[in-house]
Amino acid sequence: MDLESIGSGAGAGLISGILGVLGINRRMNKIEDSKQDKTVCDVMHKGIDEKFVIMVDLQKEIREQLNDLNIYIRNKK
Repeated sequence: MDLESIGSGAGAGLISGILGVLGINRRMNKIEDSKQDKTVCDVMHKGIDEKFVIMVDLQKEIREQLNDLNIYIRNKK
């Protein structure tokens, strides 16, 4: 191994390291800029939970109505 190949390998490694650090720094800045505060997330999760409860209640009502309809149809005969 000669001195030129060691120097060029070290130089390429150093340049790659610097570019890698800059790329990671840019990604971290993007993540920090796009993050939401916890209060916003809490409000969103609460809204989703409320919608889920409403959907479950509506499904129960539909099931009860279908059962009533089924009973009516069977007793009509």
